[in-house]
Amino acid sequence: MSIQRHLIILIISIITLSSFFAALHGYRASMEQLDNLFDQELISIANVLVNAKPNANTTNQERSLFYQVIENKTVISRSAIAPNEVFTSTNSDFFHFTYNAQRWRSYSLKVDDLLIIVARPIAQRIQSAEIVLYKAIFPIVITIPFIALIIFYVIRKSLKPLRNLSNNLQAKEINELSPVNVDHNVKELKPIELTLNRLFKRLNSAFEREQQLATNAAHELRTPISVLNITTHNLIEAYAENGITYENLKELKNNVERMTQVTEQIIALYRFSPEYFNEKLIPINVEHLLQQVIANNYRDITKATQNISLESIPLMVLGDEFSLVTLFENLLKNSIKYAGAKSEILISTVLKHNLVIITLEDSGAGLTKEQRKMMFDRFYRANEDTTRVKGSGLGLSIAKHIVELHNGTITGERSSLGGLNVIVTLPHYFKGDSHVE
Repeated sequence: MSIQRHLIILIISIITLSSFFAALHGYRASMEQLDNLFDQELISIANVLVNAKPNANTTNQERSLFYQVIENKTVISRSAIAPNEVFTSTNSDFFHFTYNAQRWRSYSLKVDDLLIIVARPIAQRIQSAEIVLYKAIFPIVITIPFIALIIFYVIRKSLKPLRNLSNNLQAKEINELSPVNVDHNVKELKPIELTLNRLFKRLNSAFEREQQLATNAAHELRTPISVLNITTHNLIEAYAENGITYENLKELKNNVERMTQVTEQIIALYRFSPEYFNEKLIPINVEHLLQQVIANNYRDITKATQNISLESIPLMVLGDEFSLVTLFENLLKNSIKYAGAKSEILISTVLKHNLVIITLEDSGAGLTKEQRKMMFDRFYRANEDTTRVKGSGLGLSIAKHIVELHNGTITGERSSLGGLNVIVTLPHYFKGDSHVE
């Protein structure tokens, strides 16, 4: 059953039941009130008969009134329907009796030698109560269909945004993840629309990343796998001829390392996504983080006979430590690979306009202006043939992705040292920031 039908049936049922109980209560109240009025009438008639002191020749022609005026056990006056004989000698104020196939409610009044008995049919009371009830409940019964139409219109109009949302969702294809837009949406449904659109956006991003992951893996692993096949074939032939050399094994080792690096880079690119990014970011000291990154890579720096220096002051940013370490390690490894032997690497940090600016520059060959425009694209590698440095072309792409997750920017310029200068800008964290949990 639909919500609309359920609400209409429920509300109309409540109104009908409420009207029924109201009518029942009104009927009972009317009966009680009419009983009091009829009893007062009987008392009044009895007092009138006492004061009038009628004789035996007076009769009343009203068919619904029974009375007898009795004196010394003799009826001296009666109504047209009352018998000539004394009907009862009870001394009770009010009592019931059956006469002429009807139930009567009577009142007896004893004054000196007179006994007055006055009665009216109980059916007359019930009929009067039913007339009162009919006049009270009839307008309500007549208006219930109109109330039902108004309720139907109001509920249908109120549920229109919900129907629109349902129709939009039903009209969607399995692979369609575009946002839904509900016209004239109400306040209660707006969070649902926003949540659904966020869900569609996340699903669309997840599907895109899945496709990118498959594309990246297929694109980047094709070459090392082919090389490994060739190397394995050469080893088999060398083994058959007992001619396996150290160069053959070294080539195999290099190709395995190449595949390992590519696999790790692809996994890292997939890991740092908004859906899996840690929302509980913590304050991080950039200076300490850079010192850690330099220490982790100092052996490679020494091996390349390079000089590195850090010019920094303690500055705080809000971020995820693992991803920031990955960011600066990728940038530093890039400089170590491409700057060349005996080159200079300079890392510095400054605070400007509430932004932490981290620059990493080297004295290597650098990149041209056109190359710097594409340096953050996936799989882009400048001068790969001349540098002869193995890489996946994903390091700077991953770095840009991490910076964007931290609401920062990353650019490449020509360094004053002659090589490449990578500039990372991140929001500065103040200890009293209210948005930090």
